[in-house]
Amino acid sequence: MGALIFGAWRRRIEFDDRTLSHVRTAVGMRISRGVPFRLTWRTLHEAEYRSHAILVQPAALLEYRFDDSRLVVLNRLWLHELLRPGLGRDMVVTDEPRGIRRSDGTDPPASSQAP
Repeated sequence: MGALIFGAWRRRIEFDDRTLSHVRTAVGMRISRGVPFRLTWRTLHEAEYRSHAILVQPAALLEYRFDDSRLVVLNRLWLHELLRPGLGRDMVVTDEPRGIRRSDGTDPPASSQAP
């Protein structure tokens, strides 16, 4: 399990390494536009889903920590969904799309993130 460590308070937000790789790439692309946005995600806690959000500013302090040092082949469709303009200012972390093969020819694994 990797983590995005956010802000001066060092808030730790856990994602599996594959999801975190996609979030890191998408956040970097959004930050380069110079516009703040909300990063939202859901977690399962005691059989119920909870929504979370942080406001990411272009000058935000972000650190990414991965458990696995291997490089991840990114799923372009998933990146497209993370960057989708129809969501306004929000970037919503979702499960990796199923049934779409990655560029290396393999199917994406099931994710631990909520839909």
